[in-house]
Amino acid sequence: MMTRPRFLALPFLLSLAGMLFCCWNLWGAPEALCVTEGCRLFQNVAVAGVSLWAVGAGAFAGLLLAALLGLAPLGRCASAFGLALDCALLCVMIAAAPCFNCLIIGLLLALTFLAFRSACGGRSGGRRIGERPRAGHSVSLLFAVWGVLFLLDAGVVAHGLMKTWPLPAGNAAAATRIYFSPSCGACRDLVAASAGAAPDIAWYPVAEREEDLAAIAALLLRTEAGESLPAALESVRAGGDSAGESAVRALSPAQRAALQLRLWRNRAHVLEAGSDRLPFVEFAGAPAMLLRGESSAGDFPGAAEGAGRTVDESLFGVSGFCAGEEPCEKPEHPASGSLHELMNGI
Repeated sequence: MMTRPRFLALPFLLSLAGMLFCCWNLWGAPEALCVTEGCRLFQNVAVAGVSLWAVGAGAFAGLLLAALLGLAPLGRCASAFGLALDCALLCVMIAAAPCFNCLIIGLLLALTFLAFRSACGGRSGGRRIGERPRAGHSVSLLFAVWGVLFLLDAGVVAHGLMKTWPLPAGNAAAATRIYFSPSCGACRDLVAASAGAAPDIAWYPVAEREEDLAAIAALLLRTEAGESLPAALESVRAGGDSAGESAVRALSPAQRAALQLRLWRNRAHVLEAGSDRLPFVEFAGAPAMLLRGESSAGDFPGAAEGAGRTVDESLFGVSGFCAGEEPCEKPEHPASGSLHELMNGI
């Protein structure tokens, strides 16, 4: 007599959770949960004009129906196919940007696959001693590959959550971010020139040399007390090694470890951007000094007459930099214009 298919509770619940989560991403507010930029990247991706979240909701609805009817083999095959497609998506996210919500859906799909697979193995009954394990009990190569890709994506997400760290001086939300080292002469010149642009810059310290850690600790204490960065840097330089050493002693071991970790993260950000030079400047927008109206077009050498906006080519030059242990380089013709002009209006 044929056994009537039984209701599969665990695959049903996992499929229901996956379907509801896909619907929430489709019609709800997915940005409330997502902690990565990849969510915005993949939010509007469509297949033949149909959103990926709609495709996911339909796929989980099919798996839910298979669990409801007790069709474990069908559910296992369907979820395995979906898991293979998710492996391809995980590879894309590693190359582009991980989507946190996509990882949650992928995890629910993998758990659904394991639940269906376990249900198929449970129905095949026990096995004798020495008998080869059945497919339902063997290690799944597909799941192993998916697991490796998932862990790689999770590592990228964890790395992305480690944000760069600015000093209390300046404006952490500024559109201009400058990475500098206290031992870098070009950096010190840039800091000294920034006196009138403090609200428009976020300053990110980088320990380029061993002695920089102590100097940055002293800068941290002084800027936390309300001192401006140019004044604090000048005081630390005037105080020599003793100023930095006393600042390091004022920090607890946990604070020193946290400071070192933050400085490593800042340094890693500069290197990841493909640069080994300091200062390293990032702009979120067009610097106002690069774009001028008609009235000031004549101030720029080589500016085209009648142009609505012109760009001074000399502004793209470098007025000095430091790279590791190498001495700072300063070209003969530094870029014109004040730093305050550059930051104003970004």
